[in-house]
Amino acid sequence: MPSADEVARSLKSDQWSERSQGVLMAGRGRYAALVPTLMDLLTRDPHPAVRQTAALVLADFGEQRAAAPIAQMLAAGDLSNADMLIDALARLRNPSAAYAVLPFLDTDSDQIRLGAVNALGEMNAVDQAPRVLAMAQKNQNRDKARTYCMVIGRLKYSPADSYLLGILRAGPQDTAMAASILALGNTRSTAAVPDLVRIIGGSYAKGRENAVPALVEIAHPSAAEQSFMH
Repeated sequence: MPSADEVARSLKSDQWSERSQGVLMAGRGRYAALVPTLMDLLTRDPHPAVRQTAALVLADFGEQRAAAPIAQMLAAGDLSNADMLIDALARLRNPSAAYAVLPFLDTDSDQIRLGAVNALGEMNAVDQAPRVLAMAQKNQNRDKARTYCMVIGRLKYSPADSYLLGILRAGPQDTAMAASILALGNTRSTAAVPDLVRIIGGSYAKGRENAVPALVEIAHPSAAEQSFMH
């Protein structure tokens, strides 16, 4: 490991690759004294790779002051490293930055959508749940519907139960349906019990797999009785 002084010098290099490497070394060495310099690189460095690396290292330091500039970078359309910036916000778990992650639930990249789901869940961004539901209700894409169901489940947003039931009942037997089943369990939707019982007796393997823990999570007394009757 280079010393803190050596790392500090590399952070001032004219070469972006050396600055980026210096940021990594600052994190590996746990050189907390260099956090102000890393913050400066995050907000001012001209190279996206340096900004991205600084975001991740600052997140690993738990530097909450980094949440706002990272969110601003996402909101301003810094899409070159969106997945890494979203990952940094997930590590910081600061719900004040959730607004910048929301638009990425509607991106065409499955990887970025899943990263956004994870970030919003890690942030426990319950204040953004109504906006998530509004986006979900406008969506017509089943792949993205899976994403919205996952977020709603992570946030345990019970006002979205009608939406989740709509995805469940609309079919087909796909990943959106499977995600809605788990989400209904997370929101503890008693209205979903008859549907989940029916699915347990059906042919959709992933549905059966998800319906069992969903019913356990709901823990409604009628579930066992309906299961035997079915």
